[in-house]
Amino acid sequence: MLLGAALLAAVSYVVWDLIDAALGRSLAGQVVSVGAGIGAGGIVYALAVWGLRVPEARQIAELVAIRLRSRDT
Repeated sequence: MLLGAALLAAVSYVVWDLIDAALGRSLAGQVVSVGAGIGAGGIVYALAVWGLRVPEARQIAELVAIRLRSRDT
């Protein structure tokens, strides 16, 4: 889990920094850069947790799958 958190922090910062440099410090630019950083970090964290085979990640995936199947019926 520590590895996942470190990856989350690194990816979030790099994405934010790159987009912030491109879009500037306007409110819209900050919304986009922070949102993209959070999104990219979250995806990397989820992939790291899944890859490390954390049991809770499998449990969450199963609960989401059950919920989605029950909505379809």
